[in-house]
Amino acid sequence: MDENQRNARVVEELLLAEQAHQSGEFETALAHCLRAITANPVSVPAYQSAGRICMLLERLKEDKAAEEEREAWADLLKRLDKWIEALRGELPESERVPRTEGAAAGERMGEYKT
Repeated sequence: MDENQRNARVVEELLLAEQAHQSGEFETALAHCLRAITANPVSVPAYQSAGRICMLLERLKEDKAAEEEREAWADLLKRLDKWIEALRGELPESERVPRTEGAAAGERMGEYKT
């Protein structure tokens, strides 16, 4: 493959990469960028496009992880709220410990450590 053919292949792959990117098919876009790099290993635009797609994929992965963490915390808080409500309903009023006394008891735990 001569230089003109390699450059034409790079342009073609980068156009396909851009189309895939616009369609939200980021893995496909990256594959096209890598084919462009294979066609011409010194093509700066091919490396730039691949780098942009990789950064985008990393951000998407981080966003997904953050969203999953937020959902896990929200789920935990809901379960804790239900647990607290259940405890409040099961204990007679005379046995309930006000929150401030419970916090003070937790602070005193350090006094009992040896």
